[in-house]
Formats: sequence, C-alpha cells, structure tokens
Amino acid sequence: MKEMNFPRMANQHVYEQLKEKGKDGLQFADVITLFYALMSGRPICDGCGDLVVGLYLTCSKCYKKPGETFNLCPDCYRNDMYSHPHKEFVDNFRMLQTKRIEFLNIQSLIEDASSINKQRTPR
Repeated sequence: MKEMNFPRMANQHVYEQLKEKGKDGLQFADVITLFYALMSGRPICDGCGDLVVGLYLTCSKCYKKPGETFNLCPDCYRNDMYSHPHKEFVDNFRMLQTKRIEFLNIQSLIEDASSINKQRTPR
C-alpha cells in the first residue's frame, strides 16, 4: 500500500476489517472492497485507525486547508478518543449538503453576472 501511495491503508486495522473472518488472507471479494475503498477515497479514522465504512465526522477547519483532512468514526468522536487541536467537526452528509449549497450559490452568481453582462452588451 505504501508503494502505491496509500500509506494510511497499510495498517493491521484495515487488513483485519477487510479480510473474511476465519480466513488467513484477503479473498477476491475483500480485494475488490479494498480497491473500492482506495479509489473512492474512503477515510481512515484518525482516532482508532479503522477504515470508515459509513457515517464519519471531519474537522471543518482542516477540511478547508490543503493537505490531509482529520476524520473520525462516530465511536471515536463520541468517546473523545482522539487528539486534535480543533473541536469543530461536521458529519459527511452535512459536509456534502454544505458543498452543494456553496456550488448552487456560485452557480447563481455566475448566472446573474452573465445576465447583467448580456444587458450591457450593445447590439
């Protein structure tokens, strides 16, 4: 994983989560799941190190900065099992809704500016 530029996936927690219980290694379906997790950018919890498979929380301050985000599974967030300087977290669904609203607002501004520009253009 490290050689493929996915260093955060190279940990025992992720391996144990993905492999089928009772098996010694990853089965074909496990590898497909891993591939999906890699390609979709699924986060690793910065508290426990597990691959986050559902709802998660992201530090809203870190999200707006370049580089890695700080993500937590609900258990680590609820039980305060993390060390991070910021306390402003938002769940992934709310983050998506916020980005949608921002996009729609920008789109509306562009349309308004285009309309004004058309009105000013001499014919």
